[in-house]
Amino acid sequence: MKPSVQKILTKLAKEKVELSLISNFESEIQRIEYKNKLVKELVNDFKSKADTFKSHWYAEFKSVILDLEESQAAAKKYATEITEKAKELGMDAGKIVKDYQRGSTLANKGLEEADKYFRIISKL
Repeated sequence: MKPSVQKILTKLAKEKVELSLISNFESEIQRIEYKNKLVKELVNDFKSKADTFKSHWYAEFKSVILDLEESQAAAKKYATEITEKAKELGMDAGKIVKDYQRGSTLANKGLEEADKYFRIISKL
């Protein structure tokens, strides 16, 4: 009878190990499902915040770019007119030209920087 009892105990121990493996496996599947749910929630939260970020900053950079372009065009127009008037009066317009060049350089740098971020935001 001992061998039968020993067989039964061995078999029970083996089944207990198998049940433990199954339980561990099921726990990991539940963990995966839970983490997957968290990932979906994070993605949705990110998309929502990214959309808000994008709409705000897209409009801001677009507005600044348009303003810089308008100011640059207006400065060029005024510099041209002043230079022509100065020549008519026999005056040196060198300072006006230098100021315009400085302003134009600053505008170009600003446009370049704003455009870089505008393109990044557009890709979001």
